[in-house]
Amino acid sequence: VIAALATSHYIRSQGGLAEMVSTSLSSNGLDIQVQIGDAGFQRNGTQSIDLLLKDIVVNKDDHQITVPEALLRFGWHSLYLFSPEKIIIQSSDIVLYKDNTGLEVQGETGWFANQFKQAFQSPISLAAFPFWLQGVAEFTITGNKLSLFDKASPHLSPSQWSDVSVTITPELMNES
Repeated sequence: VIAALATSHYIRSQGGLAEMVSTSLSSNGLDIQVQIGDAGFQRNGTQSIDLLLKDIVVNKDDHQITVPEALLRFGWHSLYLFSPEKIIIQSSDIVLYKDNTGLEVQGETGWFANQFKQAFQSPISLAAFPFWLQGVAEFTITGNKLSLFDKASPHLSPSQWSDVSVTITPELMNES
């Protein structure tokens, strides 16, 4: 009980959980600024706890994306290290472009995705990558709609799916 009260007092003294998480995520070594609108913890069974983040704005240089909701899933050990095991990001629409080399995300979301991909692929970048992200085993993006465009056939309508989930693991990121 005393630990819970001390933790609660510390979080309030930092401006609340959303402000504390915003500050922590913005101290990332990648010059990416993160602002969280709301944050809260919720239990996920007996083995993990989720940190639910809402109304997220991410800025780097002249690029900005808005994420309606993200969930960081922690096991008890990863919570102690503040290094989530899993990250789930909610997006309204996911747009992918296919060519002979693979899939690509364009626009602001694509720019940010490329930043993370480069960090996963480069040992030098990974060493400077924020400690809290190094333990992520699974990164998932969910969306109401996925549209897949074929770059070789821009005149064709895209393939579309609804209620989708795309999961990326560090192993997949290294298979470029």
